[in-house]
Amino acid sequence: MPAKKIFPYENKMLILLTFTFGFVLFDRMALNFLVPFFDKELGLNNTQIGLLASLLALAWAISGYAIGTLSDKTGKRKQYLIISVAIFSACSFISGLAASFAFLLVARIIMGFSEGPVLPLAHSIMVSASAEKRRGFNMGFMQSFGSNLLGTMLAPVILVALATNYGWRNAFFIAGVPGLILATLGFFMIKEIPVFVKEKKQKANVADLFKYRNVWVAIILSGCMMTWMFAQITFMPKFLIAIKHFSEEDMGKTMAAYGLGSIIWGAVVPALSDKLGRKPVVIFFFLMSMIMPLSVVYAGDTFSAVAPLVILGATTMGCFPIVLATIPSETVPRQFLAQTLGMIMGIGELIGGFAAPAIAGWSADKFGLQAPFLIAAGAVLLAGFIGFLLIETGPVKLRNKGALATIQTV
Repeated sequence: MPAKKIFPYENKMLILLTFTFGFVLFDRMALNFLVPFFDKELGLNNTQIGLLASLLALAWAISGYAIGTLSDKTGKRKQYLIISVAIFSACSFISGLAASFAFLLVARIIMGFSEGPVLPLAHSIMVSASAEKRRGFNMGFMQSFGSNLLGTMLAPVILVALATNYGWRNAFFIAGVPGLILATLGFFMIKEIPVFVKEKKQKANVADLFKYRNVWVAIILSGCMMTWMFAQITFMPKFLIAIKHFSEEDMGKTMAAYGLGSIIWGAVVPALSDKLGRKPVVIFFFLMSMIMPLSVVYAGDTFSAVAPLVILGATTMGCFPIVLATIPSETVPRQFLAQTLGMIMGIGELIGGFAAPAIAGWSADKFGLQAPFLIAAGAVLLAGFIGFLLIETGPVKLRNKGALATIQTV
């Protein structure tokens, strides 16, 4: 009996899904950290580097919405999740076989199609497994902790070390192994979520979802956040080595500092939003995160000068789960949640994941490698102003105001 209380199904899902999404980001970000090791071998320019990130994001956006919607209708979230995890893990291995830009591009596009559904499916499973009092914490922790620990803090250190000692191809091969293990564990551990007849009859089209103001505001904020993230992360390793003249080791440590900041703010920002409200917290920390891209460009040329400011300015990473999961889950009916999350993330990916790296890559070739970082700073400046359009959903703030649980629409 005590064992059941200590480690119930809710906690099992929290751990499993946290590491599952963590390795999604680990594999996705591997390309960025390994670019300095293979760009010359494959003859890549900045525009092509941007396209590798952009087209993966386009595939991610399409599949995230499509599979999220399909899973809401069929209830087969476990099945889709396991298949997705297995495929993206295989694509990491395939990336290590690349001998040309075209081959690598195809591998990353397939990876994008398989990774896109993971987060909306994982959130839907986590919501159903969570007690109401832990729902916000579980969703924030699941999205932020594993992805920041594995995708942004440990990935640069591990992958750079592997590439330095064993070659970039072996780094890609090894990166795919954990996902296959997690897919196997998920097959045995996840309980399929039943779809009730009443919920099956209800349908939400895109127009219905856009009636909720928080949905379309979250879409804009999602695009801004992802622009901030991918415009700079795609080019930061190359910028640090080519412009700042960092060693590969210091580049890896600087990227790890970004991961450390992401972990810290990934815990602090959602916790503050529980106490102070979602809206004021995301506005403040959006604006604060301008520090990171500007410090990369304008701070000194040493690790000790750049890394502390990168940690301080990684605050948008704490806003991700609030905007992409918590606010939508407090806004729309649960039977439409995976579809809504898939749409918010999908359109955000189109803006910030697809368009931003391509534009940033072109800008880097045209105006210099500092351009992507200025684009990133502008994106979160815009997000800070757009955040004023949010309708507050924080339970504490609503109780203090005596508000109804139902969130207003447009």
